[in-house]
Order: sequence, then C-alpha cells, then structure tokens
Amino acid sequence: MNKILSLVVLCLVTGTLTAQQPAANQAPQASVTPLTSKDLPEFPGKEVLMITVEYPPGSVDPIHRHNAHAFVYVLEGSIIMQVKGGKEVTLTPGQTFYEGPNDVHVVGRNASSTKPAKWKGDEEMKESTFAGVGGLKLFSRSWQPEGKTRGVVVIVPGFNSHSGQYLWVGEQFAAKDLAAYAIDLRGRGRSEGERYYVEKMEDYTDDVAALVRTAKSDNPGLPVFLLGHSAGGVVSCIYTLDHQSEIDGLICESFAYDLPVPGFILTLLKGFDYIAPHLHVYTLKNEHFSRDQLVVDSMNNDPLIKGESEPTQTAKVMIDASRRLNREFPLITLPVLILHGTEDKATNPSGSQFFYDNAGSTDKTLKLYEGHYHDLLNDVDNDVVMADINDWIDARVPAIRTKSAAL
Repeated sequence: MNKILSLVVLCLVTGTLTAQQPAANQAPQASVTPLTSKDLPEFPGKEVLMITVEYPPGSVDPIHRHNAHAFVYVLEGSIIMQVKGGKEVTLTPGQTFYEGPNDVHVVGRNASSTKPAKWKGDEEMKESTFAGVGGLKLFSRSWQPEGKTRGVVVIVPGFNSHSGQYLWVGEQFAAKDLAAYAIDLRGRGRSEGERYYVEKMEDYTDDVAALVRTAKSDNPGLPVFLLGHSAGGVVSCIYTLDHQSEIDGLICESFAYDLPVPGFILTLLKGFDYIAPHLHVYTLKNEHFSRDQLVVDSMNNDPLIKGESEPTQTAKVMIDASRRLNREFPLITLPVLILHGTEDKATNPSGSQFFYDNAGSTDKTLKLYEGHYHDLLNDVDNDVVMADINDWIDARVPAIRTKSAAL
C-alpha cells in the first residue's frame, strides 16, 4: 500500500515496560508493534496504519523519512523530536507531533535515561539477521516495492555509517519498483563482531555475498546492482572482482580508494598492524560527511558510530585492497556508475577519476558534484544524487508501470 496520504502513529512512554539489554558497545534497539490498519477505498492504494514502537532507555533514531503523514500522540513520559528545518521539541503527555511525507526526521529519542519509551518506527522496512563468516550474527534492513519488482539494489555502507542511515534511500528505491537491501558490516551498526575490526577483506566480501544471495533468492531472475559508499565502495569493488557474474552493475559513491593521508602515514599504519592489530588509530570527522548541520549533529549523537575509530588491522586490510584495485581495475567490465563530491575531505575525488579512467567496462559513468561533501546521499541536494542513480538504473532496467506509480 502507498502510505502517502495517512499514517497514524500512537506513541507512549510508560514506566511499566521492560527493556532488553543491548549487546556490548551497541545501543538498545526499538521494537515495532502494529495495532491496526485500514484501507481507504476513497483513496485507492492508500491506508491508515496505527503502530507503537518501544524505545528502551538510550535508544536514538537514525535519520529517516516516511512517505506518509504521521501523527504522534504521547500518553506518558517525554520524547524529543525534530524534523529537518524545524526546532527540537520535547513532548510530554497529551502533546502531539506531525511529520509530513517530505519531512526528514533528524532527531527522535527517549528523553529519559532510565525509563523505556514507545515511539514510531518504519512500517515499510524489514529488519533481519543472518549468519556471516565465523557464525557472527549480521544485521540488515530491506525494503520491497508495493508493486511488481523490476530490480534489486544491495547497499554496503562505509565507515562511520550503518544501514540505519539509508532509510530514506531504501524508500526511494522501493518507490521506483526496486527492492533494496542494506547491510551492517561486521563490527558495525547492529551487527556482531569486535567494533570496527576486520581480520581480512574476504570476511567483508563473504558477508556481502551472503546478503546478495538472500536478495537474489527473494527476487529470482531480477538484475542486481551493488551500491557501495566510501570504504563500502572498496568492499564492493573487491566483491565485484571475485563475484562479477553475480551482479549486473556497480555503483561507487565517494570511493575510498585515494585518501587525503600522506603515503608514509599509510605505510606506518600498515606496518603497525603486526605490533598492535587491535589498536585504534584512525578517525573520520563527521563534519566532513555533510554540509547539513542536522545530519552532522545526528551522527555525533548516533550511539552506533559514536567514538568510532579504525584499528590498524582494518586500515591494513583497506590499504591492501586499494593496492589490489590499482592492479585489477581493468578486470571490472560490468556497468559502473561512479559518484563523488568535489569538496569531499574524507576521500579524494581523484580516486574516483582514476577508477573511471582504468575500469575495463565499456559502460561506465563518472559524476562529480560541485561543492558536495563525503556522504552524497545524506548531504544537501541528496535528491539530485538519488535522481541520478535512479536514472542510471532506469537506463539499464525497463521501468514497470505499477498501480502505485499511476497514483
């Protein structure tokens, strides 16, 4: 159902609820309970949905957008909310809050550090876990179109990121009849594993391969595109080299192939992994990700990335991967879309240019966005970038006119 017209959300806070304890170093997570739904025959393809979402103490919503009109009512306790361009408000019992279908929800959290809360979630998104290399439980999110699915996009976030930062992106793909799947890499987001640590690149790429298999199983016979951001772009490129026949196209956003770090520093980092592989030595600055201060503030307050820094072993794995790509870019022959902001301070646009110049594909496109920062899909004018991605996919996958598209 297309929930553009109406979504009713009941939000409550009660001291009688109990919260589950999160895994070490992970924030407690929300749980969604549908209460009732009702089709609107006067508005074909639309429905009203009422839900509650339980937020344990310390829970914080990632940035997201609902394609819906959301009405929030607080029964007990207090909740802090803010949409992009609006003021942060603290809601107490009896107060209400409204979000429109185009509002970007940038703050949503329980105001209490001791009492659980119920608040709204994304009813169009599915949360799942699957077994990764070594039996680690890995977390993913997925979005399915309301009409007939014509293709699949698998999203691999980079560092200082996780699948929760792709809620709006997943919704946008689903609105274009594309199923979307986003992974939390091991040790990141809500996935298990030592925080931010990876032993070898194959651990990352095998985990991605498992999610791609799931996506293909859910959507048999449909084209699959892999979208990797930053370090996730490096992971996606290595996956492509080893599994090129499994996907139909590669999208690299803010590719972390060329870093603004002196070469001798990278050499020191790589050598130091033999001495202290678990020592955290490299930190990205959230303010380099977006020109939108609300996005930066949300990242600063996101418990899933708060204090993130990369161990020397993780740095070595990424450096080794970049050196392999330097030799093997010509072996990537499937369709490629490469995107980068010219003011990216976390990764150099020259790396994306080098990828474009050396990729073996005859179907390759490079787009540089003047003045844009590192996280193009969470930066100012992200709708322009999203439109370019969808246009590129549209040119390679025929559009399907569905009931939802006709409304």
